[in-house]
Amino acid sequence: MGKRHTPYYYPQMRPPRRESRGVVKGLTWGALFGLAAIGYSHAISTGGEARTAVPSASSTPKPGAAPQASASPGATQKAEKRLVVVIDPGHGTPAAGTKDARDPETGYKMADYKNTPETTEVYDVALLVKKMLEGSFDVHLTKKFVDEGPSLRVRAERANAFHPDIVVSIHTDHTQPNTMQWVTPQKVGQTRGITSAADGTHQLTFTDKKIACISNAYAEQIASTRTAASGIPAQLHDLNFTAKKDDGSITNTINRAPGNISWVQLLSQGDTGAPWVYNEFGGKKGSSETTELSADEKQAYATGVANGIQAALSSRDSIFGQCQ
Repeated sequence: MGKRHTPYYYPQMRPPRRESRGVVKGLTWGALFGLAAIGYSHAISTGGEARTAVPSASSTPKPGAAPQASASPGATQKAEKRLVVVIDPGHGTPAAGTKDARDPETGYKMADYKNTPETTEVYDVALLVKKMLEGSFDVHLTKKFVDEGPSLRVRAERANAFHPDIVVSIHTDHTQPNTMQWVTPQKVGQTRGITSAADGTHQLTFTDKKIACISNAYAEQIASTRTAASGIPAQLHDLNFTAKKDDGSITNTINRAPGNISWVQLLSQGDTGAPWVYNEFGGKKGSSETTELSADEKQAYATGVANGIQAALSSRDSIFGQCQ
């Protein structure tokens, strides 16, 4: 279909008002005939009809406005919805009065805690990941500032409220060397806590098969890209929150719930849940457990995670097909 030309428009022509005989105010008859001739000539050259309507405001581009792409014939042009990524940088200082609060569903304390230097460095990594992805995705954080310490349930609720396509937690462990490069998906059957009338606690189990399947596929992508970015093999690895007493029995207190899944991943399942991948990066340097990751290490960590998210969401349709 050929390109349609829009005819030029001119102000509506009206008969001149006579103030005195033979005198026309503002425009002479000759000028009016000249305008009419121009309009007639343009109509002939474009194959259209000379019009006198004034262009509407909507058809006039605003200064600095981006050019609008023309829609294909018969097609309705709609803005494509962007996929949503949520980044969960670990740790922070809990708000006053929340540290000892018990979760109403499980009976456990879910207050987070500040962990130096992890709190600061993983927030830096999260911001790097956000910067690398926000041109292609809607990207959000579960924290509003570096030292904010929302509870683990609040983190999960904030993430789930965005209806994310993927959530990624970012942590470091300064008791372990950098050979510790863990990527942990959600799995069916993982649990946290013990149901105990004496302790007033309740066990939760991860049961969402579809989310677990997608989470595992996304984790594999992230492990691959983290390995490529850092040159250190990253591997899928389960978490372990089981603390044992000297006699070998499991320690269960309201402060520490034994299990093999993080609370944030466990609290993201069902209709309001999302695939959630948990990341650890060993940060111990020699005998030091307090030396912050270098700028290069942060960049490598962020690049690996960002590339993994990009790869995972690029494969989203095929992964969903496999995880029905």
